[in-house]
Order: sequence, then C-alpha cells, then structure tokens
Amino acid sequence: MAAQITRTISKRAFFPKVKAPELGQNTPDQKVTLHYIPTKHAAQALEQLTGPTLITFIGKADWLFALHCGLYLDTPTTSHEAPPGQLYHASSKHQKVVAVSLLDYLQQNATRYLGFTVHALNQPPKPTPKKTTK
Repeated sequence: MAAQITRTISKRAFFPKVKAPELGQNTPDQKVTLHYIPTKHAAQALEQLTGPTLITFIGKADWLFALHCGLYLDTPTTSHEAPPGQLYHASSKHQKVVAVSLLDYLQQNATRYLGFTVHALNQPPKPTPKKTTK
C-alpha cells in the first residue's frame, strides 16, 4: 500500500520561490526518500489509523515535499464536536482551524497531493522526580 518518492531538496531554489532569497543560499542540496500512502489507498489506510496522528500531505510539485498538514482524530473529544475520523487543519479558505473528513479532504485536493504520511503522536513519558540529597 505504501509508496516511496525521492526528491532533491534545494534550499537555494526554495527560498527565492517563497520570497526569501537571502535564506538557505549556503546550504547544499540534499536527496531525501520518503515513504507515503498514495491518495488512492486512503480509505484502506484509514481503517488502520488511530489518533491522534499528524498527517502531512505530500505534494505533486517536485520541488517541495509537504504542502499541508493537520491532526487526525479517530474519536471526538466531546459529544458536541465533529464525528470520528476527522482531520483538523488550518483552512486558508475559512481563515480558521476546521474539522473535515480526511477522505473528503483528499478527494477535494486530488490534483494537489500524491498522498500523505502518518506520524503517530504519543503521550510523552512522565518525568521521573530527581532524587534530592540532604
């Protein structure tokens, strides 16, 4: 189900495109290989996905990997919130964070994305108290 893609990350080429040409000019290019879930396999992948999960959307543009990201939750946090299986992301259209079906979002943006990566978020371990000496 997973696919992989290798791209050259060039900060020298990237920053002028985002109107910050002075940045990254002394940074060498770097080849990066990334494993991702193709959009066509999203429904199958979501059957196995638990939240909270960071979703990063992989763009079709060859000069940039991640175009957008959001937080996927498989259960609502309260009974008044969106149903399970929602992507919470900052919407430029709505100018705020919105909850949408991850599958619907991928279908609506099929021309932009190859697919997405999944990064499970875990509770950090509780710190152990430091022993004090008297």
